Amino acid sequence: MKPELLFVGLAAFAALTEGSELNRDSVFDSVDGFVTTMKAFQPAATKGKLAFLFTIPEIGAESRGKPVAALAIESCDTIWSDDKSALLFATAKPPTVGTDSHIGVLFLLVHQRDGWRIDDLMRFTAMEKDSGLSAKLTASAAIAHQLGSEGFDPVIMVNKHQGGRGYAYEICASYKIAGSKLKRFDLE
Repeated sequence: MKPELLFVGLAAFAALTEGSELNRDSVFDSVDGFVTTMKAFQPAATKGKLAFLFTIPEIGAESRGKPVAALAIESCDTIWSDDKSALLFATAKPPTVGTDSHIGVLFLLVHQRDGWRIDDLMRFTAMEKDSGLSAKLTASAAIAHQLGSEGFDPVIMVNKHQGGRGYAYEICASYKIAGSKLKRFDLE
């Protein structure tokens, strides 16, 4: 391949990638396509509608309250999916000066005629030294049943570790799909 063609191809790909803003109306060919797009997403370099999800106020003395966007998405994992919907968890670490900051977003993707779309999302934050966020599937179904079928909702637990400076704690909450929304799943 000629170097000129390779350069033109890379320039066109870069322009397409930079020109397309990630937002709630974006359509993806597959769940993996969403993961790939999210992992390439750079919130600090875009004014896209989803960039604010990965932005947190600085708590340091000099720039207190100034919004700080993550430079990149650290991870985006599919927690559960079937042919109709998917639950994914994306994390980022904005470069705050005052303390460590972590952001996690739980996405509900739903398959429609033209592809996969973001139907709902929930944002979580953790701050201080040794803080972090994680999510995992906590529901399971017997072999004769399938998660996602009626009565067998996937349940996701989001775990937040807030730590450092002599006071650390860990909390969690569970979520499931209710219609086309994420709903907190509490003890009854």
